[in-house]
Amino acid sequence: MEPWELGLDYVIEAFKSVLGLKEVSPLGSPKRTGVCDSKEKPVQWHTGYWMGLGKFEFGIVLECKKYEYWPIAVFIENELKNSTLLSKLQDIAKSEDGAKIWVGFARNAWQGKARPVIERIGGEGDLIRLPELTDKKWNQMLEEAYACLDPQKNHRGRAEQTIMLRNGEKRKMEVSPSLLIHVQTYVPGTAKEAYMFVRGGFKLLSPFYDIVKEQSQNSSPSPSPSGIRHVSNGSREALPPNVRMFVWRRDQGKCVQCGGNERLEFDHIIPVSKGGSNTERNIQLLCERCNRGKGTQIL
Repeated sequence: MEPWELGLDYVIEAFKSVLGLKEVSPLGSPKRTGVCDSKEKPVQWHTGYWMGLGKFEFGIVLECKKYEYWPIAVFIENELKNSTLLSKLQDIAKSEDGAKIWVGFARNAWQGKARPVIERIGGEGDLIRLPELTDKKWNQMLEEAYACLDPQKNHRGRAEQTIMLRNGEKRKMEVSPSLLIHVQTYVPGTAKEAYMFVRGGFKLLSPFYDIVKEQSQNSSPSPSPSGIRHVSNGSREALPPNVRMFVWRRDQGKCVQCGGNERLEFDHIIPVSKGGSNTERNIQLLCERCNRGKGTQIL
């Protein structure tokens, strides 16, 4: 038996003990082997051995699967609209323990059970340490992850992309972004070392788990920018995706007049017929009722 295999036994037993589990769900790929608490829920605790790094990991995964409402899409939209993951955990990021935490999105080519890894989003082939994760970088990672979801399905489905596998092969496949937040350690030599690793990780990451779970819930979800109508007022040119995203985030996914978040439309402040442009300075979010009340007058 290899040392990591014995270490894996230690870590799995510690995982079950700390989380109070009788059974766990196995995880496996050519690069990783381990377990999670349940594959039936989107936000999961997981642990295992990462063969490429020669390290063990313990942490949180938000899977890119449908479940009932595509929680990965809801999480990304909520974070883009009002990021809480970084803002609420600044004290942890600034603490000595903050450097132990790695955050990022894994992007995989989707083949059912076989998902060849193509690259990570936001890092040089790896996750990013929490203290190095700026608001700007986090938004970039969120937007790149969101681009992996199909805009034709209101981002409730995987998009197809031409990807390059690590063997150099190019292929068009569905891609899936999964959120990863974890801590790492080298192979534990004893059951006590494994227990201390898992218990420490669970205590450190529990606030992250609560926020990810809250941000991925589907209670009164706001529409995504791709799902909002563009009322052209004479323009035949579609709004660029970057303009949609900017306006949606700036206006916080709400009508700028009444604050509603249903039947939203992208509206030209100055109508195209009166010389208005398709830039973000001339676009606002209005609900259908407020937009119809405005007509072509300039507010």
